[in-house]
Amino acid sequence: MKRLVPLGCFLSLLIVAQLSANSCANSCSCAHTSKSFFAVRPPFQESAPELVSAFRYDRYHARGGGVDGAVQIVGFGGQSTNPTALGKYFMPFCNNQVNVTLTEEEFPENTIFAQHFNIFTQTGTFESTLTFSPKQTYGGIGFSYRQDFLANKERTGFFWVSISLPVEHVRNDMELCEKVTDTGGGANPDDDVFVVANMTQAFAQQDWQFGKIMCAQSRTGVADIQAKIGYEWLHPMCHVEGYIGGTIPTGNKPTGKFVFEPVVGNGRHGGIIFGSACGFQLWENNGTSLHIEWAINNQYLFSNTQHRSFDLKGKPWSRYMQVYASQEEAQAASEQTNLQLRANQSSDGINIFTKPMHVTPGFSCNVNAALVVNSTRGFSGEVGYNFYSRDQECVSLDCGWQEGPALKALLGDGTTQPLRNITPNIDLDVELTAVPLADYADSIIKLEDLDLKSAAHPAYISHTFYATSGYRWDKRAYPTFASLGASYEFSTVSNAVLDRWMVWGKAGVSF
Repeated sequence: MKRLVPLGCFLSLLIVAQLSANSCANSCSCAHTSKSFFAVRPPFQESAPELVSAFRYDRYHARGGGVDGAVQIVGFGGQSTNPTALGKYFMPFCNNQVNVTLTEEEFPENTIFAQHFNIFTQTGTFESTLTFSPKQTYGGIGFSYRQDFLANKERTGFFWVSISLPVEHVRNDMELCEKVTDTGGGANPDDDVFVVANMTQAFAQQDWQFGKIMCAQSRTGVADIQAKIGYEWLHPMCHVEGYIGGTIPTGNKPTGKFVFEPVVGNGRHGGIIFGSACGFQLWENNGTSLHIEWAINNQYLFSNTQHRSFDLKGKPWSRYMQVYASQEEAQAASEQTNLQLRANQSSDGINIFTKPMHVTPGFSCNVNAALVVNSTRGFSGEVGYNFYSRDQECVSLDCGWQEGPALKALLGDGTTQPLRNITPNIDLDVELTAVPLADYADSIIKLEDLDLKSAAHPAYISHTFYATSGYRWDKRAYPTFASLGASYEFSTVSNAVLDRWMVWGKAGVSF
């Protein structure tokens, strides 16, 4: 006996997903730049391929006369790709490479001023090229358990509960690479209280409380627990279920101390989840069948408070600029008897422009569609597509903005320059008159000057294609299964997505 159901719904999902992504395309090569925080979609979350593949309704009821339960253990791991696009996300000027200089003569594009990073040299010169090539590697073990109960008399309907959690190890590396072409004779300790010789040292300097970039950082932990309760309807040709549940935060919360900080889970955001799954038989012949399976999960993550760094509007990387923390600090600089300290004494912008912030990730939607083949000899395989979308984070200052900081002028002496930016622009630093100390109030940074979006992860859409292959031993007293799978996640229009591959192996038992 053969049955065939049209594939229109399945194909339409792929078409609509691609069109919805392309409809907002404008600058695919660099949609986002000068961002301070990157949120990575955690693996082994509800409706993700590595969780749902080969572990569906047929496994829960595989043991005739059993208690309608099943458990699986999944080992997974992978690595990010496309470091250039991710480097542009963190760098200014829509580039993963910048030039660094200590002189204010003519400079090429994508150049930042070394003095903002406390680089002062013996000769007063310095030149280098700085490149970011961020990479994430990850691996872990996922556990998933489901139990059906309270079946109706016909055993066509069941209540059920489930719980899943991954134990994950994450390793993030910004892969900072600096090529110094002019050392300037090394650091000059007479120019400031604390000086460094290059950008590599600058990003690790002890005075910085936040925004550091050093060696690779890693984190291991339980990447959130997801628990659900639902109801399932069974039919020989199809099944449908719906559920509601919650995300229990067990991972770590970002601290802002490092750029591209490793986070296990959803940043310690709790939330609610709700969704559905369904499947129906497309074709069958002598016990070998072809099914289509859908799973849709919606999640809303609640807000919490995190330290995030931010820029000033229209000033990429201004969070690293030199500032006077207050008029009192500017006054103290103007009274310095040491001429060099008088010019350079200030506060590091990264310590001023990093604050506790309310962070709300909001909604995300995860849709998984797959074609599944099962044979009478026990073979099971599937190919599928996963569509994922999430809101832009909403961020706000936890305690408001305390007015007082102002951008320090090049020559210091308590003077300020509100038009200054991260570049070595001689027009802004010298030719325009700096604001004298007496008019300090005219340069104070206001709340409306802050670019809080630079601290928030943008909205995005990602696509994942995957395939699995495995075997089932359903004639055993306790039916078991095992499978291997691989996937690739990417975005066609946004560098706010972690392009990555993943492989996994899983095994499970029904009871």
